[in-house]
Amino acid sequence: MKRKVTQKEKTNLIHATEKALRELNEGGEKIDFQAVARKLGVARSTLYRNQTVYSLINNARHNQFFVSDPINHFQREIEGIKGRLEELEEKVARIMEKEQVSPPNKLSKGGR
Repeated sequence: MKRKVTQKEKTNLIHATEKALRELNEGGEKIDFQAVARKLGVARSTLYRNQTVYSLINNARHNQFFVSDPINHFQREIEGIKGRLEELEEKVARIMEKEQVSPPNKLSKGGR
């Protein structure tokens, strides 16, 4: 028969998980359930059973890339937007040519 986990134990696990996540992130280590379980000295199943702990770890895993390299992330986003803008400008130019209308000024070439 399993014993019930007390509220204090649940709270302690949440605080310990938050601390472990900070330490893993600051150390540049990969965040996942195995790393947190190893750091806390508990079974992974313990982390999966507590919904708050599960969410903390899952969110940290998802956000680790963005926190660890935000400049690279945003540079890739900007490049994607620039590419999409160029595609749309070309599409507008083709439509204008087809309709025999003067094309508008290009946004991507104007220093924006």
